[in-house]
Amino acid sequence: AVVSTQSTGFGAEYFKSDEAAETDLPKDNVDGGFQDRLKVVFSVQLACAYDVKDCVNAATAKFDAYRRDQDGSAEPKSEFKATILNTVMSKEYNENIESDWDWLWKKYTDDSTSANEKQTIYYTLKLIQDNNKLLKFSN
Repeated sequence: AVVSTQSTGFGAEYFKSDEAAETDLPKDNVDGGFQDRLKVVFSVQLACAYDVKDCVNAATAKFDAYRRDQDGSAEPKSEFKATILNTVMSKEYNENIESDWDWLWKKYTDDSTSANEKQTIYYTLKLIQDNNKLLKFSN
């Protein structure tokens, strides 16, 4: 599944369901690698925010792999982690979303979770489309 990002194609080769098939993000260098990386990250964020099917499918696959991960090998790239979590939690509410939210809540309340990770999860938890979960979160 490749992300369709309109005319420029930015993001498509960097964000796939199969991470092994992805191209590495551009590196910082004097030739503008930082800006190129930002373009890719922003393109993927927009594609997922606008529910581009391939982007949502890739984000969901990455989240599922992250959730099943036992050894840290499926940890999402830091540049895409918030996009992946936000895409999954902002879907229409269903039982899978509730289960995903509970998993993230457990991760958020775990003392071994880093402050940076907690900040990302904190924002993500608020996106669920369920009033009961939101009340639990706010109390």
